[in-house]
Amino acid sequence: MEIRDFLEHKQAGVLSVAPGHALQQAAEIMTSHGVGALVITDEAGNLLGIVTERDLTRAIATYGADLIDKPVRDVMTEKVVTCDIDQSVVEVLYLMKSNGVRHIPVLDLDRLTGIVSMRNLNDGWFDLMEDENRTLRERVGNLEFHAAD
Repeated sequence: MEIRDFLEHKQAGVLSVAPGHALQQAAEIMTSHGVGALVITDEAGNLLGIVTERDLTRAIATYGADLIDKPVRDVMTEKVVTCDIDQSVVEVLYLMKSNGVRHIPVLDLDRLTGIVSMRNLNDGWFDLMEDENRTLRERVGNLEFHAAD
């Protein structure tokens, strides 16, 4: 299964904010949409960074109560691990594990087209395996065995 196929079944759109958005606004968006990360983009939609729950936790530890009005650019991760829309789910899960990240923006010819999380991919992978197992059981159940004469 490729990321392209996976994104077709996932909710459309990418939640993003500008680098000047306040951290509190970013946290509110993440909370209201039930996501663990937002991509940071410029006016043209180019990927500049990512802010995750981990980034917010580090910001609390670093800035304390002063973090509320800090802009996202102050805590975002600028070196973003991305994947290509044609990569397999297995490859992207490996990218996540080897880079210690749980969210990866998806690019199609350098254009941001989505974001996937480890939870999304694991759920999708298990759904795919269940479908394949069901199909195999049905095929085996439909086989007729003929005794040799």
